[in-house]
Amino acid sequence: MEGGPRRPEMILWLELPTELIVGMHVIDPKEPLSFGEILRHALARPIAGAPRTPDRIRVAEARLAEEAREVVGDAIAVEVAPTPEVDVVVARMQREIPQEREPSYLDGDRLPEEDVRRLFEAAGELYPHAPWERAGDDQVVRVDVPALGVEGACVSIIGALGESFGFVVFPSQIAFEACLEATREGLPEEGPVDLGTAQLALNFEAHRDVPRRMVREVASHGWPLAAPDAYPFPRRIDQDGVLHPMEARDLDVLAATATALAKLFGAHGEEIARGRSVEATASYRGGIEVRARMPYGSAGAGLSAHAAASNAEVDVNPIEGRLAKAMWRFAHERFGKAWRRARRGVKNFDEILPFSIPWSLYRCRIEGRTAADWFFDEYKDRLSESERAWLENQRRSWLGIWEVEDFEPGATLDLRDLLTGERRRVQEKMGSRGVSKRVALLGAVVEHQGAFLMTGTYPHTMPPMEAFRIVEEVCAATGAEPGSVPVEKLREAKIERLLLESWERALGEVERRRSQPLRLANTDGDPLLFTNDRFTFEPGDRPEVEHGLRALGADVEEEERNSTSTCFAVVRCETGRRAALLPSTLLGRIEVGDGSLTIETNSVKRADWIRRRVEEKCGERLRHRIRDHADPVASFGRGAAASPSKSKKPESPPELLAALREQKARFYRAWVDEPIPALDGRTPREASRDAAGRRRVDALIKNMENMESRLPTAEQFDFQPLRRELSFAAESPSRPEE
Repeated sequence: MEGGPRRPEMILWLELPTELIVGMHVIDPKEPLSFGEILRHALARPIAGAPRTPDRIRVAEARLAEEAREVVGDAIAVEVAPTPEVDVVVARMQREIPQEREPSYLDGDRLPEEDVRRLFEAAGELYPHAPWERAGDDQVVRVDVPALGVEGACVSIIGALGESFGFVVFPSQIAFEACLEATREGLPEEGPVDLGTAQLALNFEAHRDVPRRMVREVASHGWPLAAPDAYPFPRRIDQDGVLHPMEARDLDVLAATATALAKLFGAHGEEIARGRSVEATASYRGGIEVRARMPYGSAGAGLSAHAAASNAEVDVNPIEGRLAKAMWRFAHERFGKAWRRARRGVKNFDEILPFSIPWSLYRCRIEGRTAADWFFDEYKDRLSESERAWLENQRRSWLGIWEVEDFEPGATLDLRDLLTGERRRVQEKMGSRGVSKRVALLGAVVEHQGAFLMTGTYPHTMPPMEAFRIVEEVCAATGAEPGSVPVEKLREAKIERLLLESWERALGEVERRRSQPLRLANTDGDPLLFTNDRFTFEPGDRPEVEHGLRALGADVEEEERNSTSTCFAVVRCETGRRAALLPSTLLGRIEVGDGSLTIETNSVKRADWIRRRVEEKCGERLRHRIRDHADPVASFGRGAAASPSKSKKPESPPELLAALREQKARFYRAWVDEPIPALDGRTPREASRDAAGRRRVDALIKNMENMESRLPTAEQFDFQPLRRELSFAAESPSRPEE
């Protein structure tokens, strides 16, 4: 497999109470689909049964709920709550999937033979020293192998009870403690497993317990064994308890650790048994320095340049997760009620945990300092270099309003902080699948091992205009202009609190507007209501009726005529600024048949106007029979619920796209000279002549860009000519820091 083995990501949709799988999609990193697209596909083409609409949808995270609502609108209730049913089904699937092949040291020649041989040689050096006879389960060793990027690893010796011998390598002592805490009550029989951290392990197994293929490999390659019951058995275990295929680096780390332990227990076995502090340095693989210290403590010098580069392989998600758990326990035990009081103040705390937990740890103050500050001072000597670096970078970050300037689905987001003006390109897999251009995110961007990551992000995005208003409010409080607020100001507790309160207030207003009934209007501003007036007349009077309609003058154009009916269009020729956008407006249609006449309009006001004029011209020949209405809003709701939209919209013909672009161009050319209420009655051209007005116009254009970005690329309008016409380039994106 290109790039080595990887664990796929899968989205699973269940229908309850049957637990029937109606949607399942394995995400391809090269061609990722958004969560919303996968939901749309599951509704339109379920794995089992005909397309159908559920009464409600339940997802585990607020950001997923937001994507789901983008697909189903108000037609289906979407709620955020735990989804244990999915966890149980996934666990059942994992148990029932058969093993593809017998375990192998070389994994089908994927792992180099020389790496496996080095592991056997190092294990053979360690086994005779029997460290499990001198160290208890509660004693851990610190191991550093700078050349391999291992710094502050915590090694637990297993075998004190005489049942299984070997050792387990944890990324740090904090990770080791996270594992102890997670497994204190034992592992669940069903459902998800959480070991607190990923880990590497090396066990010594008896000949009878080793798979036959692995025994044959040992014999055929002549790998050395310290004893018949000392077959080294390496394992890499992910945080959820699933075995991960070994990598060559994993073998290297285990062999180097075994070398360090052999030196430590070989030179200081008696001292260790008496509980003394010891340390040792050994050479691995022709000159690589390995260090071991017991009990666990500071390793002195930091990483070499080579080690820092190697550490780029460390996945930050497990680091962030275990540190958050450790800091949460620390704050709860250390500060008690004061900690609980400090973290109150985030609305719907349990529904937005990706934001509320980091907010509590990195933003809430207890005695003037955050939980992260207190934790770092007390635990810094027990952290690995990667953990220390992550905490230090988190403490240097700030809460910003980050505008999405561009994105690559499943990979990156190009962001600009509307407060400081800083730009970043962040690595983001899931978040980059459900965003649109120009929306704003509330969160922090943290630099970690040469890359930028978005952390502590509020699950709900903010439309551009609302984000602009929040920026104005924060800038007024800091006394700085948008785009130039000092980072130090944003780290102040009162400004962080203002940011959160303003965001929650604006979000509440957005949700309130969305919850209001949809109101549609025609181009005159009249409520949209499809209205039909139906008349009858004597069939022999049809020529006189049609003559009367033609007498309406320039307002009526004959559209088509056949043997059964004649159709007329009622139009209005526009003047002034409106004519620049649309020369004429269709007000309604009239269809005349043998003895019947129907007037079709999209509002009551237009229907009354056309009916009055038709009755004036046709006189008593017409007899009005009925007026009926169709509410487009109600029809829209029923359609959304009954027939999920298809995943792909048919491509429009090139000539239609060209006409659409030209119509948009006419509209926006006229828009720059139209008075706008959001600009206090000024036109965009007038408002752009001063800095404050220019920022407001920019926010309006971003709102339009955001709506356009949701359309197929061929239908999107390019706003740069409009910006040039207004003589300002609204933050034309420079290359963000990567």
